Amino acid sequence: MSDLPLLGSHLPMSAPGYFAIACELAKTLGEDTFMFYTGAPQNSVRADIAKMRIEEGMKILDAVGISPSSLVIHAPYIVNPASRRKEENFQFAIAFLKQELARANAFGVKNIVVHPGSHLGDGEDYALDCLADAIDAILEGDQTDVAICLETMAGKGKEVGTSFDFYASLFPRLSRPERVGLCLDTCHLNDAGYDLTHFDEVLAELDFKIGLQKVKVVHLNDSKFERGSHKDRHENIGYGTIGFDVLSKIYRNPNLKGVPFVLETPWIDDVMPYQQEIEMLRSGVYVPSWRESL
Repeated sequence: MSDLPLLGSHLPMSAPGYFAIACELAKTLGEDTFMFYTGAPQNSVRADIAKMRIEEGMKILDAVGISPSSLVIHAPYIVNPASRRKEENFQFAIAFLKQELARANAFGVKNIVVHPGSHLGDGEDYALDCLADAIDAILEGDQTDVAICLETMAGKGKEVGTSFDFYASLFPRLSRPERVGLCLDTCHLNDAGYDLTHFDEVLAELDFKIGLQKVKVVHLNDSKFERGSHKDRHENIGYGTIGFDVLSKIYRNPNLKGVPFVLETPWIDDVMPYQQEIEMLRSGVYVPSWRESL
C-alpha cells in the first residue's frame, strides 16, 4: 500500500468462518498483514486444519495483494517451555508447539510468536536451559521453514525474556538458532524498562547483543503504565504512557522496514479500534480523542 512497513492487527478467528472471516476483516479494515491464533488463546483445543477454510481465505488475500507469508500466528500463552518443574507439562508444551508449527505451515505463515514462559521461581539460568532444550526438541525433525519468534516480555511475575541479555544468552545454546527470531512488543519493552523515546539506542543495543536480523515481528502497543512497571497492560495508540509520536517513529524506523507490525490494542465497548489506529499511524497524524468517536 505504501513504502511504510506492513501494518495490521490481531484478528479473531473462530467457527464457522475461521480463516476466511479473518481475511475478510483484514480487507475491510485496510490491513496489509494480520496476526491470529489457530484456536482459542486460553487453551490448547484446536479444530482440524481441514475446517479452517484456508483456500477461501487465500483467495481473499490474493485479491487485495496480501501474501500469507507476511501473516503472523501467535501460539497460546498457556504453555510454558521455560520450566521442567512438572515434566509432563514441559513435554506437552513441546508436543503442542510442534503441532502449531505444522498448522502455521498449512496457512503459509512464516512466523509464529511464542511467549518464552516463566521460571516459576527457579531462576533465569534454569529457564534458559529449559527453553533451549524445548526449542531444540520442537525443531528436531521439523521440515517447515516457520520461524519461532520469542516475544520480549514485560517481566510480570516470574516471566523470562524481559531483556536482550536473556536472548543473547539463549541463542548460542540452540542447535538451530537460524530458525529462531524475536518479536518486539513496545508495551512490554516499555514496562520492562527500555526507554522507547530513544528507540535508536534500544535497537543499537539489540543489534550489538543479538543482531537486528533476529527481529521478525513487532507488536505495536501503547502501555497503561509507566516505564519499568512490569505490568503488561496494553493501551490504545496515543492513550498510554508511550504516546503516538514515539510509536509513529518506531513504525517508521528504517531498520525495521521489512518487519510486519501488529496492533494488539484493546477493543472499545466491543468495537475494534484498528482501522482508526492504522490510519493515524500511516498518515503520521494523531487525531485527539479519536477513541470517543467510535
